Amino acid sequence: MNFKSKKITFVGGGNMARSLISGLIKHGMPNENIQVIVPDSERATSLAEDFQIRTQPKADNGILNVDIILFAVKPQILKPVCKDIAKFLNNSSAIVLSIAAGIKTDNIRQWLNKSNSNSIKIIRAMPNTPALIGLGATGLFGAGELDEAETFYIESVFNAVGISIWVNSESDLDAVTALSGSGPAYLFSLFEHLISAGVEQGLSVDQAFQLVTQTAVGAAQMAKTAQNNNIRTLRNNVTSKGGTTEAGLNVLAKHNFEHIIKKVISAAKNRSLELSKDFS
Repeated sequence: MNFKSKKITFVGGGNMARSLISGLIKHGMPNENIQVIVPDSERATSLAEDFQIRTQPKADNGILNVDIILFAVKPQILKPVCKDIAKFLNNSSAIVLSIAAGIKTDNIRQWLNKSNSNSIKIIRAMPNTPALIGLGATGLFGAGELDEAETFYIESVFNAVGISIWVNSESDLDAVTALSGSGPAYLFSLFEHLISAGVEQGLSVDQAFQLVTQTAVGAAQMAKTAQNNNIRTLRNNVTSKGGTTEAGLNVLAKHNFEHIIKKVISAAKNRSLELSKDFS
């Protein structure tokens, strides 16, 4: 199962498309197997020059005669983009892959005029911004539509920029959106406040910045390699009875830190559900 022999057309050429293209090429996919439909001439030129790939402003039968068509456009414009491309998909066997947040597979199928057809396979993905540096986390839905080889191909696209996991139901993607999709912003906010607190305690901004960011990198790496995914053990290993860490953790517990985090994720998931209804 060699995904490098597959051909893929990106519809949209923004930052996420760029990161995926870069990752695919780094993992051995030939440049000539990657194409992009992108109306913006400056963006098209940049992509063509940076990656030596084919770009064009509009769809046609040729550029869509591929194995995977990946929609990498904003949710607000996915409907007209799908309707524009639908007329070229009558005889296509391509897998349709969408990273547009909140747009359900049933809507995409309808917009592609495939509501009464099982001939097209549609997969949704929810990547996050660390994919831009090859450290992304992506949730995938639609594995039931794919055979083993196709599942491997789709995973390979996102594993080229991090890791990917399949979820069992499409509604689970709302939880993925809330947790890993929005998660970087929560962590960045925490970093900001830790740095600010460090400065209040007498450190320079640069000192606090270096200490916080390196601590985050180290802690994340330790967590990834924790035996049986046991994060609590790692936390306990840092926490001595009556020590400084315990004093800090007691403040978090007093202000119900766990409840706050759960409310954050719940609010983000609920908003994802609302947006999904709006886009539909």
